Amino acid sequence: MNGRTLIGGLGSLVMGDDGIGPRIIAMLEERYELPEHVDLIDIGTPGLGLMSYIIGYESIFLIDAVHDQGAPGSVKLYGRDELFDRPLQARVGPHDPAVIESLLTADMLDQPIKNVWLIGVIPQNTKLNTEMTPVLNEQLEPIFRYVVEVLEQKGVEMIPRAVLAA
Repeated sequence: MNGRTLIGGLGSLVMGDDGIGPRIIAMLEERYELPEHVDLIDIGTPGLGLMSYIIGYESIFLIDAVHDQGAPGSVKLYGRDELFDRPLQARVGPHDPAVIESLLTADMLDQPIKNVWLIGVIPQNTKLNTEMTPVLNEQLEPIFRYVVEVLEQKGVEMIPRAVLAA
């Protein structure tokens, strides 16, 4: 994968398990060096401002807590088609991620994003709390390994920092 690529973490570190995206981004920054054409960004809770982050990329990987069927800590991979097959949800607040709306806007601006993946983690609790639940904390390392595996499978070159130090 040689086009510009974004790996973005969505979520709030003060909303319990909703902070999984930024936490995974921090782990990636700590453990891996990425090629120049790959940007690693803690996007936070941009709401409709997500558009300003994704325009201009050929490929995007978003990591976020998602409400879907499954046990807390389960991870699901959604491609562009799966995202568009899901019904639009009511945006409850201005910080709710507007992934589908942003992708549709990029399409309308004739700047479509060719490759889109959402790595969704099912949360247990997304209420005000700076700590993740024990369930997600226990699953953090397997979730991280899954993210790295997806990135590598989709062609992102992942260079462990320990290799760089050697």
